[in-house]
Amino acid sequence: MHKKPYFIFGFFLCSFLVQAIAGSDVKVQVAQARDRWLAAFKSKNVDQAISYYASDAAFLQPTGDRIEGIAAIGELYKKVASTFDSDLLVRSHNLEVSADLAFDSGEYEEILTDRATGQKQHFRGQYLMVFRLSSDGHWKIIQHVWTVAPNPA
Repeated sequence: MHKKPYFIFGFFLCSFLVQAIAGSDVKVQVAQARDRWLAAFKSKNVDQAISYYASDAAFLQPTGDRIEGIAAIGELYKKVASTFDSDLLVRSHNLEVSADLAFDSGEYEEILTDRATGQKQHFRGQYLMVFRLSSDGHWKIIQHVWTVAPNPA
């Protein structure tokens, strides 16, 4: 009779551990999607960078402008890639997954170098990327937000 409580406890413990391990695997997948997007963006591979967005994605710029749809985001990326060289670093502070949605938020620093003039601009701030698991099993960005913090004097 005393074995039954241990069996139930063991069952729940195993279920919890399986879910925790599966959850950490999914977090790794989302982090890899973010890191691959970053590598494609930095290498100016616009088509590859855009492939990490869902077709109905929105990109919210620090100016408050909302760019909707993968085609419009692609046009923005083409303009940026043809005008600037980017040295972008992101530091994730929180990555959470729930079912088929995930978010990654943290801080970034970016140095943009104007290709025509060589002038450098330094930006820093916060970012938020919301991902959705697509029907093909890939995590796609559905919302992407950047803020810009004032540079210290």
